[in-house]
Parts: sequence; C-alpha cells; structure tokens
Amino acid sequence: MESRLIRPSGRLRRRSWARSLVVVAAVIGAGAPMAACPAVADGPIRQFAYVVNDGPDTVSVIDTSTSTIATTIKLGAGADPVGLAITPQGTRAYVANNGPDSVSVIDTTTNAVTAVIKFTPGTDPFGVAISPKGNRAYVTGFGHDTILVLDTTTNTVAATIALPPGSRPVSVAVTPDGRRAYVSDFGTDAVSVIDTTTNTVRATIKLGDKASPETVAIAPRGNRAYVASNGTNSVAVLDTRTNAVTGIIKFAPGTDPFGVAFSPKGNRAYVTGYSDGTVSVIDTRSNIVTATVKLAKGAVPVAVAVTPDGALAYVTGFGDHTASVIGTASNTVLARIPLGLGAKPFGVAFTSTGPRIPLPSARTGPPVP
Repeated sequence: MESRLIRPSGRLRRRSWARSLVVVAAVIGAGAPMAACPAVADGPIRQFAYVVNDGPDTVSVIDTSTSTIATTIKLGAGADPVGLAITPQGTRAYVANNGPDSVSVIDTTTNAVTAVIKFTPGTDPFGVAISPKGNRAYVTGFGHDTILVLDTTTNTVAATIALPPGSRPVSVAVTPDGRRAYVSDFGTDAVSVIDTTTNTVRATIKLGDKASPETVAIAPRGNRAYVASNGTNSVAVLDTRTNAVTGIIKFAPGTDPFGVAFSPKGNRAYVTGYSDGTVSVIDTRSNIVTATVKLAKGAVPVAVAVTPDGALAYVTGFGDHTASVIGTASNTVLARIPLGLGAKPFGVAFTSTGPRIPLPSARTGPPVP
C-alpha cells in the first residue's frame, strides 16, 4: 500500500513503507511525572499548556484557566518544531527542531530560549522525553536511527544510542523509575527498549508487518505501554515486565491512530485519529473504547496530553490550526483555541504552579482562519 509521511514542514511526501504524521509530544515523557513548577506564595494557582507550532516556528503558551494564549515564544525561521517535553520541576521545556537539527531549551519562568543544542546534520530530531529526575532528556534521531541523550545540567549530548538500521525512531517515553526508555521504531515496525543505565538497546518488541508505530506512552504505574500503530489501525498493549505484546485494540479502518496519552490515574487512555478527526477514550482495565469524541471538521488531530489533575485533554489540530480542549468528565469539546493562521501544531505538554483553575464554561473562541 502506498503511504504518506507528513514532515513538520507540512509538505506531503511519498513513502513506500508507511504513512506517518510524526506526533511526539503527547507522549513527551509519558510515564514520567507531570511537570509542576514550585508553588507561588500568593495569588491564584495557574497552569499552562505549551504547544509547538510548525509554520510560524513558535511555541504557544496557553493559560488553561481561560483557554487563551498567554504568550508566544519564537524559535527562529525554519525551526520546524515537532515534539517537546517539560522537566518534572517545570522550569524548562525542551523542543525538538526538525529543520536545523537542534533542540531549543526554554526557561518556563521567563518563556525565553536560553540554549540551543545542535546535532549532526540529517539527525531529524522528533520526539523528546525527560527522565523522572529531570537530569536527562532523550531525543529521537529519525534520520540517523539514533537516540540522543542530553545532560540537562550542561545542555550537552552525553551519549548517542544506535538503534537497528532503518528504525526511523519517532517517539520516546521513559518509565516512572527512569530505568528504561521505550522508542517507537516507525521504519522497522517495532519498539526498542533502552536500558538507561548503560545506554544500550535491551530488547526489541516486534509489532507485526506494516504496523508503522507512531507514539508510545507508558502508564503511570509503569506496568504497561500503549503504542499507536498507524499502519494497522490499532494500539498495541505491551507488558513492560516481559516486554511482550499482550493485547491489540483495534479501530475502524481509516482511523489512523497517532497520539496516545494516559490519564494521571492510568484508568483511561486517549488516542487521536488523524484521518477521521476523533479522540478515542479507552478503559485501560478492559482495553475497550468506551467513548469517541468527534472534533471539528478538518481538525486532523495529532498529539494529545492530559492535564495533571486529569480534568482536561488537549489535542493539537494539525489541519485547523487549533488546540481543542476536551473535558474528560463529559468527553465533550469545551474549547477550541486558535493558534494563528498557518500554525500546524504538533506537540503539547503542561507545566503548572498547582491545581488548575476550573473553566467557568464551555467556549469555542473566535473563528479559526
């Protein structure tokens, strides 16, 4: 079957081996604690969503209490940002820039870029995950079949892990204990399991022919991983103790699952359907889809992330330049936030100074160009 690969530039490129829209950030460190900044002494507690935008090459900082953009961070022309992750302390965000083969480091207290970590040309960095202690960042090198390990203290490359040739790694997630990292290998229809102590590949989990895995997410308890397999319209369930596939959650043809995120309690998982414009809600105890949320026409949902309190799920709309906000209690869209003309949002992650201030009511925002 002929397939597509949509790169951060938004251009449609033909590939004979699969169809992929790289989505990393809903998984951005899935399995690691949600980022939380130190609490402020006085004033209301606030929480922010960071969304990377290809096209304008920016990061939108959204106040989740008002569903409005608080500020916009410029990354530089041609950055082509894809994935991002925020440290557990909530003080820094790491953004993978596919265009210049680099990672931008953002100080979340000032929302300024404080460092740029450069890689070898052709690395094609896509996915980012942070270790639970916050001392390491893991970046997928799609172009070179590598994982780059960053020392977050010095913002330098501490190690480069070679994956099997042709792996084409897309996303990465770290277990809650920090001992392993799981990598979705789009090119070889597999998941690589990395020992983070030795920085070596510990195991390879085969997902089946033409699985085309996109996003991998790890449950909060660390006992399971979900892998969105775009090529087979399914999500593979992995037992992280045995590194075996224990179940397959199937979707209707044409769903094209891409992004995956667990709720903080781990009892729900949210999966974006790139082609049918949906978000599926999975009961993780039974591995059954219990609800389907339909987004606006043309949304093209990519990444999904759940707020630390579990009340909201943010979904990036690659097609309609928005971030959709889903209320997890009602499984309905509460807000649709315009990110600007030409914005093609990919990754999303949260940082906060404490519990979220509840939304006063549902809102859709101004018309989206």
